[in-house]
Amino acid sequence: MSEISNIMSTDMVTIGLRTPITKVIELLLKHNINSVPVFDENMSLLGVVTKKDLLKWTYELMLDHLPISSYLGNDV
Repeated sequence: MSEISNIMSTDMVTIGLRTPITKVIELLLKHNINSVPVFDENMSLLGVVTKKDLLKWTYELMLDHLPISSYLGNDV
């Protein structure tokens, strides 16, 4: 039987409460991951931020509800 230590990751990407949202997005994209754990200064786990959380947050901040064509540029 395999032990969990044989399959777990030890080089985890983590963030703190004061990590800027742009940095969180950058880390998710750079490391091709879907979520990142959030720790406080005592290294206590506070929660997890996911790509879905960030997408929902972005949606809720959009006040002008521009069509997608406004983001695609002139090359389309």
